Amino acid sequence: MNRYIPLVLLLSLVPARAIAEPLSKAIVNGEVFSVNGNADQGIVYSYAGHAFTPDDTAAFAGVHSILEDNGHIYVVTIQSGGGSNSSPQFRIFDVSNSKSPIMSDIMGQDVGDIFISDWKIKDGSVFGEFRADDGEYTLECYFKDGKTEVKKIPYAEKLEGPDRVPGGDYAIYANEKPILLAFTSKALSYKLKSILPDDVYKEARKMAFETNNVFFTPSHGVVSAKTFKKYDTGEWISIAVDHSGRLFAGFSWGDNKAVYYGNPDELTKLAL
Repeated sequence: MNRYIPLVLLLSLVPARAIAEPLSKAIVNGEVFSVNGNADQGIVYSYAGHAFTPDDTAAFAGVHSILEDNGHIYVVTIQSGGGSNSSPQFRIFDVSNSKSPIMSDIMGQDVGDIFISDWKIKDGSVFGEFRADDGEYTLECYFKDGKTEVKKIPYAEKLEGPDRVPGGDYAIYANEKPILLAFTSKALSYKLKSILPDDVYKEARKMAFETNNVFFTPSHGVVSAKTFKKYDTGEWISIAVDHSGRLFAGFSWGDNKAVYYGNPDELTKLAL
């Protein structure tokens, strides 16, 4: 349960060593908005003599941005649990009335939700958007009139780009692009679907969404990219694209037992 405590009372109840130096602060309408503490001490958000002490823990927290709309002032704060797999989480504070600031619920799951659009004002609400790391859904987050609303939107395929690549060279089109392009590009996704069974395509797409550092590169006359399932390197998808637009794939459900699709020759299999 979140607790709201006047800052003067809080300071009288908590030993001085429990209140760390601010990790971050901002001046809002002449008042200091500050973020104090850490994972061991807990995080304290304070503004104009008021303090908020959420029960959840974070390795660090600070001020992300400040937004204004129609007489309202919002402070967007960011926190993280730390570690290489942590994604940012956010809280929003409506500080329009310094006598009664309001804190939102936390938004983002720390591990699993990828922040894909920065916070902005949309239809009078503070709005931000997350995507599940496997691409299965997006979360639309709203904060307005002191209320937090999170809408879970199932994945709907949105293909982008031209139906046919400029100049007709598909290898050049894919080269140096992320492997996810094979699932989101009009020019490539239909070709990939045509060679992969539905269950393989769906599983491979999840792995591609989870990946942000795998790109198509030249190999054995094609461009190819390979990515692995999170926490299981025995399951993977490898995709190759040749200059004429043929797609080939290798897929393993586990134990690195590959099945090839698109009838690749032996040289192309080396790229996969």
